[in-house]
Amino acid sequence: MATKQLFLKEILIRADGTSPEGNEFNLNGVDFTPFLHKGYITIKSSERVEDIAGYPISIDLTEKGWVLTAAVMDTKAGNLVKKLKEDKTPTRFGLAGKIVKRNGKVIEECVVHSVGIFPEE
Repeated sequence: MATKQLFLKEILIRADGTSPEGNEFNLNGVDFTPFLHKGYITIKSSERVEDIAGYPISIDLTEKGWVLTAAVMDTKAGNLVKKLKEDKTPTRFGLAGKIVKRNGKVIEECVVHSVGIFPEE
């Protein structure tokens, strides 16, 4: 029996430019193109293949901020994400990529390659 596909819909950067991990961003300076074309979602920003949990479907700038819609795969890591969601375990998302320009504490321009999901501990 096939399992139901799980889709995540999460805010990565809030409308005020802050992220759940405490960074401040210029909302218009974030480039998600590499992430959308060949990026993935991993457990704790791991680079190990076995920690890939899903992939992006879309990312949109809304009144709430940058919102990610992603598919969760039927893998060990994907099943962990499904369990976290089923158990309503608090999670946060971290962006991995390259900062192109910073102005003090504010990240003015950056390129996002992948997204990590972190269970709150």
